[in-house]
Amino acid sequence: MEVDDDVQVKEEASSEHGSEEAPREEKPKEEPKEKAKPREEPKQQAAPSGKVLATPAVRAMAMEMKIDLTKVTPTGKGGRITKDDVLNFSKSKQPEPTAARKEQPVAPVAMEQDNLRKLTGIRRAMVKSMTDALVIPPYNVQDYVCIEQVKKIRKDYVKFNPGKKLTYLPFFIKAFSQAMLEYPVFNSITNPNVDSEGYIYEYIEKAEHNISIAIDSPAGLVVPNIKSIQRKSIVQINEEVRALIERGRTGTLTHDDLSDGTFTLSSISNIGSRVGTPVIFRPQVAIAAMCRTETVSEFTQKANGECEVRPVEVTHVSLTCDHRIIDSVTAGKFMNAVKKHVEDIKSLLLTLK
Repeated sequence: MEVDDDVQVKEEASSEHGSEEAPREEKPKEEPKEKAKPREEPKQQAAPSGKVLATPAVRAMAMEMKIDLTKVTPTGKGGRITKDDVLNFSKSKQPEPTAARKEQPVAPVAMEQDNLRKLTGIRRAMVKSMTDALVIPPYNVQDYVCIEQVKKIRKDYVKFNPGKKLTYLPFFIKAFSQAMLEYPVFNSITNPNVDSEGYIYEYIEKAEHNISIAIDSPAGLVVPNIKSIQRKSIVQINEEVRALIERGRTGTLTHDDLSDGTFTLSSISNIGSRVGTPVIFRPQVAIAAMCRTETVSEFTQKANGECEVRPVEVTHVSLTCDHRIIDSVTAGKFMNAVKKHVEDIKSLLLTLK
């Protein structure tokens, strides 16, 4: 080998000059080795060609998010696709927020030509559900609800629980649930069976209060629900609302999140609408909307006949009912019960189980 020849030459040179100084002992030159390569993380073994490895939970998540698992790069053991793989793939495919969802610093520009838009995904599902809702004759009742007491409780909660937030929505969800104990018809779904003339003839009062909330997700408006509200505290409801909003934001809502809702409460206060008329989500028989919160003047008649005026903070609430199932008197009583539970928070606390 060339390396051995080099060593021999060096040894001969040392012997020729041995009289001048003692030769230094040199270590034999080793055969040059390849430079050590940086250590690489072991690559996960790929799944057999054409086969996708994933747990049932991951497959369900991908199905809910409409993701083709064959296009997801696996990082799990043995080429297995993990939940993080699905989430990362989803984030990489999400479109940028539209002008309707994100404020733009530039002025809108007029279109130069007509655009044909396809209704797909959630918007396509909304076409079907809203078309189905046309068969429901709606009855709508509206009122404003004072939130002064709830505001104080929220302030105290944040004071004694630093870093945590408590919104108005959980209080209203619980208030509607408590009112349903007195008026169970509002927690019902219609039975699709019809008589010989094509009319429904029965409905089912549901034992579980699975209240749906509308969430504006990147993919569109989704309506997941919180299960068994009648057995949960306001703080528990608050945590579940926040968890649903996060799953809606990241596109990780499950089939269970979106199934078996019995009543819907939509909050449109964040977009500043003073009042709205929500449309029933069939087969439910009622839906409510929390609208803008604002300060109004409240007039109170005193015993001596004088009128006292004071500012109060209120939220406008709109309730739409299936008029085939719920009459106007029952709708009015139900709204009054909800209003009482929110405005007189002690009544809500005394009726909690």
